[in-house]
Amino acid sequence: MIAEVVRVTARQLLGRRRTLLMSLLAVVPVLLALMYRLGGSESGSVRGDREFLTGLFDALLITLLLPLVALLFGTAAFGAEIEDGTVIYLLAKPVGRLRLVLAKLVVAAGATFVLVGGSILSAGLIVLLGVPDGLGLVVGYLVGAASGAVLYGAVFVALSLVTGRALIAGLLYVLIWEGLLAGLFAGIRVLSIRQYVLGIADAAGVGGRITADTLPVGSAAALGAVVLVGAVVVALRRLQSFEVPQAD
Repeated sequence: MIAEVVRVTARQLLGRRRTLLMSLLAVVPVLLALMYRLGGSESGSVRGDREFLTGLFDALLITLLLPLVALLFGTAAFGAEIEDGTVIYLLAKPVGRLRLVLAKLVVAAGATFVLVGGSILSAGLIVLLGVPDGLGLVVGYLVGAASGAVLYGAVFVALSLVTGRALIAGLLYVLIWEGLLAGLFAGIRVLSIRQYVLGIADAAGVGGRITADTLPVGSAAALGAVVLVGAVVVALRRLQSFEVPQAD
């Protein structure tokens, strides 16, 4: 039954225009990396290549693309069932609510990581091909993107069950809280998923710290775990509020 839920959810998420749109966005960093390699003034220097790629990953992929892709996939995981009212029939199936939430999260996070991770890997190989220890930088951000896909996915799956305007609420969160406020005020970084992602990516990268002023990996992992558990609990409690029709 879990496999069936995963299959149906994957078909719902990947069979629509949102996937094409996100795929086109994921290609943008790869094109920028290719343009840099072909004509960048700093291309060919180890320091210049690493600085360019770190800026590309941080400013574009982790700050913008990762949360946006996770937002679209996360809010759509239960979206079809909520929109047409069939979520109550989904809950009537012999599947525990926790397994149901986790199945939806696995699909949303997996789809997010495939797109964002593929973009990170492709851009990294283009820019850092032949650079000593360059692959470690790419691996660090891949690990960070994987953690971010799970954390953002969990938050947005829960948000879709809390409000019918999850897409708008999530977009405001990404642009204002994560994109603006967390960058302006250092104290907010302990409440920013982006900072957890960068802390984990930093620890996973070769050659020490790969981003400036990141959280220690222990704090990033612990706070991320709190967010993950909290989001799953909220999703479970919200699912309990749906009334399953009783047989006569």
